[in-house]
Amino acid sequence: MSLQLTACVFALLVCSALAQPACEGKRQCIDTAACVSGKCVCQAPYVWGDGTFACYRQNAVAAELKNDPKLTNFNNETVPFPYPCRYLVTHVRQELKDNDKNVIGNCEFKVHAFNAKAKGKFFTHGFDVAVKITYDEGTVVKMSSRNYGTADNGVYSFMKKGTMGEYLPDGPWGDDDIDYKDAQNGIRVELKENSYNNQLVYDFRRCGVTITFVPYDLTSRREQKSIPGLSVAINCAM
Repeated sequence: MSLQLTACVFALLVCSALAQPACEGKRQCIDTAACVSGKCVCQAPYVWGDGTFACYRQNAVAAELKNDPKLTNFNNETVPFPYPCRYLVTHVRQELKDNDKNVIGNCEFKVHAFNAKAKGKFFTHGFDVAVKITYDEGTVVKMSSRNYGTADNGVYSFMKKGTMGEYLPDGPWGDDDIDYKDAQNGIRVELKENSYNNQLVYDFRRCGVTITFVPYDLTSRREQKSIPGLSVAINCAM
C-alpha cells in the first residue's frame, strides 16, 4: 500500500471514529445517554430527561428552553416563547457546601436568556448569569457573564464576556474569564465547552447548578443533530 493511500485510509478511519452516530432519526445522543432500541436513554446516575438534549440526576429539577423556543419551568409546565427579547429564566438561592457536604455559606444566581430571529425563526441565542457567593465567615465572591453562540452546518462557535468581582445581572460585561476556585473547600465555578455535545457548560456543582447551552444551526436548521436550547439544572440534594 502506498504512503499516500495509507494516509487517506487513516484519515477516513479518524473521521469515522469522530463521527457521532444518529439515534432518534437524525438526532445524536448526548454523552450521558446511550442509544437503546433507537432511542436516546439517560444513563445512571442520570435517570431522567431527554437523552438528545439533557439528562438529570434523581434529585434535580430543571428549566429548559428548546428549539422554537418553548419554555419549560421547574414545575414541568411548558409555554411557547417565540419573542425577540431577553427574559428571566430563574433567580435562586442555594446552600453552599464544601467537599464534606458541610454548609459553609450560600450562593445566589440569576439566569436570563435572550432570543434572536433569523430566516423567519425565533431561537435561543444565549444566556446571562450573575452569581454571588457568600461564605459564613464573611467573604463575598461575585461574577457575571454573557454567553452566546452560533452554529453553521455543524460547526459550533461560542462567545463569552465576563466580569469578575461584580454581581451584574444586566451587565455590562467585560473580558474576564469566569473561573473561580476555592481548593480548600472544593468550590469551583467554571465555564467550559463540551465538544461532544456541542454545548457550552456553566458548572457550579457545590451550589448544585449546571447550565448547558446549544446554539441553533442557521444552515442545518431541521437537520441539526444536536437539539438547540438552554437547560438550567438545580440539584436539590447535592
